[in-house]
Amino acid sequence: MDYPGSLETIAEIAVALAGFSALVALLATKDQARRKFEALGLQVMLEASLFVVALSLLPVVLFELGLAAGTVWRSSAAIFLIVDIAITVSVRMRSRGWSEHFGSGERIVAPATSILSSIADGLMLWVLVDYGVGSPSGVYLLALYLNLLLAGILFVRFAATNLVPAE
Repeated sequence: MDYPGSLETIAEIAVALAGFSALVALLATKDQARRKFEALGLQVMLEASLFVVALSLLPVVLFELGLAAGTVWRSSAAIFLIVDIAITVSVRMRSRGWSEHFGSGERIVAPATSILSSIADGLMLWVLVDYGVGSPSGVYLLALYLNLLLAGILFVRFAATNLVPAE
């Protein structure tokens, strides 16, 4: 399998999601009360997409630096975990009190994104400790795929909340 090609494709999809988010933000209604909420939603969406982009390209960079395959995947997994935990904590701190703006759909979206993120983090921990992982590259790709799904869910939520006129 062509891992650099697969990783680059994932990165391209994430960049497209980020671009669509910016477009949605431009098309969204600009009710004064919703501006701060819209900015937070756009920021979270862009962070999720850029997270996938950066971590999709990381193993390629490490391979090109001459690191051994095992080291590449363990290093990538460690960086994935550190960055994901930092982003998750930051987003949770910034989004306190905003759940009412997302509406009733948030009861489904929030647990889904938490579950996807937790599974991806668990996969990265599995690669990091190297306990019986047959294909660390495959596990890494699966974790990226889950984060791409998460970015897609965030995009749909962002678009839905920003393209619906304020009541």
